[in-house]
Amino acid sequence: MVNKSFLQFIAILCLLIQEHILCDEGFNTQIMASEAEALLEFKEGLKYPSSNLLSSWTLGKDCCNWKGVGCNTTTGHVISLNLHSSNSLDKL
Repeated sequence: MVNKSFLQFIAILCLLIQEHILCDEGFNTQIMASEAEALLEFKEGLKYPSSNLLSSWTLGKDCCNWKGVGCNTTTGHVISLNLHSSNSLDKL
């Protein structure tokens, strides 16, 4: 038969692990939000920020889904920008 204190230990350990995972997700969400904010500031600094190339760059949407933004599939962090467009590269 399993010792009652061992089961309590396992239950507490599971709760601590779950809390750690949830805290990390919240921290990553904050980092990704700051990455999106940095990209939006970059967009505002461009000569023609309203170009169609950057029309998907809007607050409240996941920046990993923005056109030209590449993200790490594991971490979700921005790892690349591709701003090449045959008709708008010279305007950036």
